[in-house]
Amino acid sequence: MRIFLVLCKSANALIPQDDMWKVNFYDSLIQMDHDIYWYDITEYSCKGLGGNPHTTEEKFEFGEKLVNTFKKEHSKKPFDIFLSYLVEPLVERSNIEELKRFNVPTANFSCNDVHQFWLVENIASAFDYCLVSAWSALKKFHDVGANPVYFQMASNPSVYKPLNLDRVYQTTFIGQPYANRPEYVEFLLSNEIDLHVWGTGWKGAEKRRLVDVAKRLARVALANFSKKYKCRNQFLCLVRTLRSKYSNNLHEPLPNAKGVVRVFNQSFLTLGFVDQTLDSKVGNTIVSHVKARDFEAPMCGTLYLTGYTEELTEFYEPEKEVVMYETKYELLDKIRYFQSHPGESDKIRQAGCKRATECHTYEKRFEAFFRQANL
Repeated sequence: MRIFLVLCKSANALIPQDDMWKVNFYDSLIQMDHDIYWYDITEYSCKGLGGNPHTTEEKFEFGEKLVNTFKKEHSKKPFDIFLSYLVEPLVERSNIEELKRFNVPTANFSCNDVHQFWLVENIASAFDYCLVSAWSALKKFHDVGANPVYFQMASNPSVYKPLNLDRVYQTTFIGQPYANRPEYVEFLLSNEIDLHVWGTGWKGAEKRRLVDVAKRLARVALANFSKKYKCRNQFLCLVRTLRSKYSNNLHEPLPNAKGVVRVFNQSFLTLGFVDQTLDSKVGNTIVSHVKARDFEAPMCGTLYLTGYTEELTEFYEPEKEVVMYETKYELLDKIRYFQSHPGESDKIRQAGCKRATECHTYEKRFEAFFRQANL
């Protein structure tokens, strides 16, 4: 199948060299023997989503070039589908509607729709299909007249895999500081858990990102676990306290998927955090949803301990393939338990890796979608 793929390789606008989406989407489709024309929007996307929003003129120029490129390449050899990961700050709805005259089905992937639906709200219904990675977000798409297809996150096992490295870290977390994450990290470190954290905003080099996160956090009245941090200054104070007291445990963001895979393989236990705050214009609500780490980490063979979500129980058997917690106290207890029971840890680690590798790959996700779309 010939696919016109519009994709930014990076999952983080502040780390353009990151290649998470490239290794998961592009590489997986290539491994499936599809003919891919990759329209790489990494530079454009990272600029527009990394703190320098595109002007109307820039969006118009981007859209015009996108449509013209599709038209040119389609005339050389017809495409079977237009597949993209686009959001409203990057493209105009009219650009997607213009593609309809080529009679090629269009599909757009998006994630974080539970709390960032505004990024696709006005363009979703212009696509023939919206690939949605959260149960709870499906209704949002239906409500705006879009055609959502449940397309849960996954990983590419040719990249995310066991490497047989020494497990030099007892406990790790890879991700940014928002919602209850700083509180949980401080709690674990203060209780003598040797936790190491990588991500934009923890170490301090990305000061603008930290302030960005703090502003977003301050816009919402948070639930019980973080009411005392609802003020931007208090949130900043907490992260600065972490930097001051535990600087050796906080690290700069990992540059690419290879670095992430290496840390997973060097970790006895890897943490996941599932809570996220909705934007204030939606409501003062805490939501939980499945994330990419829920598949990347187990696939690499680390023991994965993450917050409980009902949706994730559809993909793993709790306490047998991954471990789940509901409070920071339960999290602390389980970390201590599994660190003192390596035999049980190994069984869960191996079972989780097997389940992820056999069931939760992007090849399987794309195969299911293509069948549903009769492609």
